[in-house]
Formats: sequence, C-alpha cells, structure tokens
Amino acid sequence: VELGITLVQSSGAFFEQISESAQSVTNQIKATSNHSSDILKNNQTIVQFINELSHIANTYVNSSSNVETSMKEQELYVQDIAELANSLNWLSQELQGLIGEFKSK
Repeated sequence: VELGITLVQSSGAFFEQISESAQSVTNQIKATSNHSSDILKNNQTIVQFINELSHIANTYVNSSSNVETSMKEQELYVQDIAELANSLNWLSQELQGLIGEFKSK
C-alpha cells in the first residue's frame, strides 16, 4: 500500500510538473504572439512612412517637371522680348533717320 501511495504521490508531482511546463509554454506563446503583434504594427507603420515618402518623392518629381516647363516657357518669353527689343531698336533707328531727313529739309 505504501508503494502505491508513493507511486500516486510521484505521479501527482509528475503531473504537476507537466502542468507547470504546459503553463510556461502557454505564457511563452502569449509573449511571442504579443511580440508578433508589435512587429506587425511596426511593419505597418514603416509601410505607411514609405508610402508617404513615395508620395513626397512623386510630388517633388511633378514639381520639378513643372519648374522645368516653366523655365522653358520663360526662356521663350525672353527670346520673344529680345526679338521685340531688336525690332524696337531698328524702328528707333529708322525713326531717327526720318527725323534727320525731315530736319534737313
């Protein structure tokens, strides 16, 4: 009978160890799950930042393209103004020549 009691006590202690081990594994799984959730949240934040950076980069590219187009347009306007200035200079010389002829008569 004593041997049976010892075996039962030994079995009880063994099952207690199994229960503690199972609880430890459960706690580790919960901790791993929490860490995985944190990693997922951090990854989502990183993806959001990357998307925002991509948007900023695209906006910069579009703005740069607009600036380039505007500069080309301004260059054309400057060329037009230079041509008009040359025409006005020619007209001024013609007018001075006509005034000179008028004065001499």
